[in-house]
Amino acid sequence: MKRRTFLYQSGAFITSTALISLLPQKISAFDKTSEPDDRRDDYKIFPEPIMQAIAIGLNAPNAHNTQAWKFKIINDKEALVYIDNANVLPETDPPRRQIHISAGCLLEAINIGSTGIGYKTEINLFPNGNYKFEDIGNEPIASVKLVSSDSISKHVHWDFIFQRRTSRMVYNGEMITQNEFDQIEKATVTENSRLLFIHDPQAMELYTSIFSKAMKTEFNTLATNEETRKNFRFTDNEASEKRDGLTFEANGFKGMQKLFAKTFTKNTLEGWNKPSIIEKGFSHFEKGLNSAKGFVLWITDKNDYKNHVEVGRDFYRFCLALTAKNIYMHPLTQATQEYKEMDGIRQELNNLVGVQNSEKIQMIVRIGRSEVPFESFRRHVKDVVYK
Repeated sequence: MKRRTFLYQSGAFITSTALISLLPQKISAFDKTSEPDDRRDDYKIFPEPIMQAIAIGLNAPNAHNTQAWKFKIINDKEALVYIDNANVLPETDPPRRQIHISAGCLLEAINIGSTGIGYKTEINLFPNGNYKFEDIGNEPIASVKLVSSDSISKHVHWDFIFQRRTSRMVYNGEMITQNEFDQIEKATVTENSRLLFIHDPQAMELYTSIFSKAMKTEFNTLATNEETRKNFRFTDNEASEKRDGLTFEANGFKGMQKLFAKTFTKNTLEGWNKPSIIEKGFSHFEKGLNSAKGFVLWITDKNDYKNHVEVGRDFYRFCLALTAKNIYMHPLTQATQEYKEMDGIRQELNNLVGVQNSEKIQMIVRIGRSEVPFESFRRHVKDVVYK
């Protein structure tokens, strides 16, 4: 569940006069907000309840904004949910763990979202039984059935579905206190994982060191850094047409900084992986990391696809509880990932946390307060469903 920040690329010093000369050509990149051209709460355009529920569910957070899900509509109140193999992350997420956590977020968004349209849900995980790696994309991860009820009440956090956003900005204000976290955890109703809250400054230094090393490793591993480039939308048109992936705006670029990034970043293997560019991107990431007002980790007793989906549901409820408190989060999942270059760092984190046997650290976020961040694009409902 991560996205990355990169600064502009330029091989030479640029004078202010030269920059100003570029402005007429690039002024739209400075002025345009690049906000999605349809609102996330535009679910009422659909007459079918299941389509409304899916439209609400698409607001769920997901790894790299891949939106790696698709739906088979059974009838007006039922659908099957699948992983979309065309949008997975084979380099950073070889076992598809993060993709299934994302699917869990989607299911819980549908579950909570349905209460706002007068339904409760019956969600059955892996309805066709035993689910293996080779089943991903071919077998459903869940069946969803909407059940009407006169007694259903809108979930307390329903309105925050449309306000929830990830913030990769520098956080400001005071540290998140234990009391604040306890309130958020109580509102979350964690059912399938245990939460670990880190806010002691000395402890945070130890975790910050590991998270920093993990991101540096991902930046400097060609395969994973290239996966990010291929998932990055460099222009407004590309972002609005594809409606997924990463953007400068979603990574916290604003004003002149965004103008520089959109003007000088080159979408090439050589340019994206240039050491100086990687260092600038890493430096930007560290500014955000070092501004954390607390870290939160999700840990499960086991580590199978069912655990992944279930922890995603817990995570989504936490995100809504955070939003209700006007607090933001930024996933820092690099140190949990399962490719060989990350093995040593992942073990270092496991040792620090003290996980044992089959336990698994599934999610990590930094939390704090910031300006209202950019609202990432989401695919149109019609592009993710079939009958």
